[in-house]
Amino acid sequence: MRRRLELRRWFATVRRVLSEVWNPVGAAGLPEDEYDAYVWPLVRLLREQAADDTILAHLRETERTYFDREADAAHLRVVLQALRSASIGSDEECE
Repeated sequence: MRRRLELRRWFATVRRVLSEVWNPVGAAGLPEDEYDAYVWPLVRLLREQAADDTILAHLRETERTYFDREADAAHLRVVLQALRSASIGSDEECE
């Protein structure tokens, strides 16, 4: 039960960061679920304590593949900082 609650919290937190900080569409007033397809891969990377470069590469590739744009490196660092501050832990921490 605790694990499920943690996963929901992590999903909501990453969803918020993607909508409020990342937002590659760059539009206000998007549906809450606009970036949901991109949440779980990031939760997984954060839970696995992936290196910053791995997460940055994932975000860059996502923007290139799905939004047909080159990501701004400085902006991605801000996104990474917001994701890291979310305190998403490993599997051992939520069991």
